[in-house]
Amino acid sequence: MPPQKFSETNLEAIILFMLSQTGESAPGYYASMRVIPSASEGQRLFQQKGCIGCHSIGDQGGKIGPALDDVGLRRPPEWMMQHFRDPQTVSSGTVMPRFGFTETEARALTDFLLHLRDQKVALSLPSLMSPVERGREVFRKYGCAGCHGADAKGGVPNPNAKTAEQVPGLIYVADGYTKDELKTRILKGQREIPALDAKRPPPPLYMSAWAGIIKDSELDDLTAYLFSLKPKEENPGF
Repeated sequence: MPPQKFSETNLEAIILFMLSQTGESAPGYYASMRVIPSASEGQRLFQQKGCIGCHSIGDQGGKIGPALDDVGLRRPPEWMMQHFRDPQTVSSGTVMPRFGFTETEARALTDFLLHLRDQKVALSLPSLMSPVERGREVFRKYGCAGCHGADAKGGVPNPNAKTAEQVPGLIYVADGYTKDELKTRILKGQREIPALDAKRPPPPLYMSAWAGIIKDSELDDLTAYLFSLKPKEENPGF
C-alpha cells in the first residue's frame, strides 16, 4: 500500500470503519472515541504530570506505585481509562491522586501505556544546557511534579499531612536548606510525614529515597534548579 496523506478526521473514520467490519462489537475504548489520541501525546502528559515519580518504566522511576512496563498485558483499556478518571473506583485504597483528566487526556495516556512495548521511552537529558535548565529536565525526568506540583509550586493533596494536607511546594526551599542539606534530603528521602491528626490514617504520599537512582551530576543540577525557584524580591523603589 503506497503512503497516503489522510486528514486526521478521515483517518479516524477509516479506522473506526475497519473495526466495524470485523463482525465483533468494538470495545468501549474505541467505540466511544470522537478523537483517537496519539501515544506521543500520552507520553507528553505522562512526563508533564510527573507520573514517573511514583511509577517506573524500564527500571527508571519511583517505587510508590507499580511498574508500568507490562500494564497493557495486565489491564484492559476500559479499566485503565477509568483509573485515570477516578483511581479509587477501580483501585480502592490507592494513593494515586485524582488528576481530573479530560476524556481525551485519559485516552491518550491509555494509548501510551498500551504501546509501551512498541516504543522506546526517551528519558534522556538534553545537552548544552545551563545547570538550572538541566535541573529542570531532571525534575521532569524523575516525575517530581507528580508530588510537588508543576514548576514545584505544590498543590498536590496529601490527606492528613501537617503541611496543609498537601505535599509542599519547593519554590522557597533555598530559605530552609543549604545545597548540601538539600542533596542529603533528596538522597535519603522522608518516609514518615508528620500527621495533622494522629488518630487518622497517616499521609499516603511520602518522599522516596533517591540514593542509588539519581546520578551525582543530576543531583547537582536539580539542586541548582530548585534554588533558582526562589522568587526574586521586588524592589519597592523610593
